[in-house]
Formats: sequence, structure tokens, C-alpha cells
Amino acid sequence: MFIATLESAINTMVQQDRIVKLETELEQLKAAVQDNRIVEQATGAISVRYRMSPNEAVEMLREGRQVSGATFVNSPRRSPPMAGVSPGPEVPRGAGFASGR
Repeated sequence: MFIATLESAINTMVQQDRIVKLETELEQLKAAVQDNRIVEQATGAISVRYRMSPNEAVEMLREGRQVSGATFVNSPRRSPPMAGVSPGPEVPRGAGFASGR
């Protein structure tokens, strides 16, 4: 009887540990999805504004390349404003983006 109680307590502790690990993993996955959404939005904005393909915009973000003196970096706090960068022509809202997302 003591051994059965001990085994049950151990199983409960193992399950609780697994739940904590899964909750942590879930939070990390949620953060990754949010980061991906931000990157997708930035990619779309950059590709429209600078008339480049989305793949070129992604590479620019990855490499931290410059366009007309503006540096793209991870943190907006460290990024200088994009002063002196001339935007492309006005583009109708939603133009250039595939629907169905």
C-alpha cells in the first residue's frame, strides 16, 4: 500500500513537471508566431515601399542592409528614424498582396 501511494505521488510530480514544461513551450511558440507576424508585415511594407520582391525584403531584414541610408535592425529603440528616405509612390491599400490569408 505504501509503495502504491509512493508511485502515485511520483507519477503526479512527473505529470506536473511535464505540464510546466509544456506551458513554457506553448508560451515560446506563441511568441515565435507573433514575431513571425511582425516580420511578415515588415516584409510586405518594405517590398511595397522600395519596389522589391518579398524575398529581397526578407534578405534585407536578415542581413541588416541599408536602403538610402536607413538601417533595418531588430529593435525599434536602437533604430534611427528613417529620415531622408524617400518613400515610393502612394500605393492603394492592399495593392500587391494576395488575398485569402
